[in-house]
Amino acid sequence: MLESKLSSLTHGGQRCYIVVRILRLWDCIIPPVHAFLGIDFLAVDSEGFAMNGFIPPEIADLFRSLLQEGNIYGISIFEVGPRKKKKHLAVPSDDIIYFNISINIQRMVDEPLTFPYYYFSFVCFDELIRRNEHIFHLTDLIGILEGVTEAYSFVLANNKGTVYRRGLFILLQRTAYQESPRYPYYGSSISLLRHSDIEISKGSIHQDTQETTVASLTLMNPTLIKVEPSTLVGLKFKVIARVIRLQHEAGWYYHSCNNCTSGIKRICPGIYTCGFHGPTPPRMNLRVSLIIEHNDIKLQTIVFGDLAYRLTGLNLTILSLAERMNFKKIPAVAEQIIGREYEFLLVLLNHYYAHPMTFKILRFLPLHADSSF
Repeated sequence: MLESKLSSLTHGGQRCYIVVRILRLWDCIIPPVHAFLGIDFLAVDSEGFAMNGFIPPEIADLFRSLLQEGNIYGISIFEVGPRKKKKHLAVPSDDIIYFNISINIQRMVDEPLTFPYYYFSFVCFDELIRRNEHIFHLTDLIGILEGVTEAYSFVLANNKGTVYRRGLFILLQRTAYQESPRYPYYGSSISLLRHSDIEISKGSIHQDTQETTVASLTLMNPTLIKVEPSTLVGLKFKVIARVIRLQHEAGWYYHSCNNCTSGIKRICPGIYTCGFHGPTPPRMNLRVSLIIEHNDIKLQTIVFGDLAYRLTGLNLTILSLAERMNFKKIPAVAEQIIGREYEFLLVLLNHYYAHPMTFKILRFLPLHADSSF
């Protein structure tokens, strides 16, 4: 009898033997009925080719004591067939090794060094988002486990029963972008906005900038002086003011398409779609709303991306998991800017009647004594 490699096996009874390492071995139990459906395993040969295996429940007890994870076995008189409706497989292959009552198994005492000890197909965050519950194979993840919830009851879709489950919070790596991200990854990374109209150089000269006051900008409100709001669009204003409040109810980030800045729609948990690019991983963009004041006159402003990070000092590497998960509570580290005075370069963000005028911060220059800007 000749030895064959897993990659050369075809459907039907095999007139050969294989030498494989059993990498993973587990009982297949599907909720909510908790019925034992057999033993699944993952085998790999000396070429590193991996294949799913299955031991039917009728003969599972005969082989349970013969197989152990990590050992190498010579196997003959077995079958290979399609997966049919079988799901929860370890690798995305439509072919499965099936055990039968006549199978011959012999453990290899002298283990060759060419057999891998592990076989994983790790996916990044982007690929994970593209997958859903309809795929027939399991997903391998590598990351940092940051939190685990208590077990809680959960009703399956179409009222198929109630099961207990836990929520996991895992820090994953994300694929590289065309340009290197400049912000730490935390699950779905917060990617910095790079709007063409955001001036990050404090030495820039704006020929069209008007030096004014917060009071003057408030009086320019179209709803008060009845002018066309379009006449204010694009004008830049330099004002001096201090930050008096962060607007927690507005949140501190928003989700957009991974390929553009368009808004996205949540189809189901973990699945988002863009009107232009279709299914997409969500991109979390920094957005902090704050109120500035000068001479008791207040103005509503907003700051995005890299500038928001530099202004508020929001550093995700020192935030707790609870802080990062709380959309309606700006992390406490941002409170350090309250009461501080800055020179702001502003541009009108919205220009709708019957809405409070909001200005976007294009640049800031700290004026307080302890600034290290």
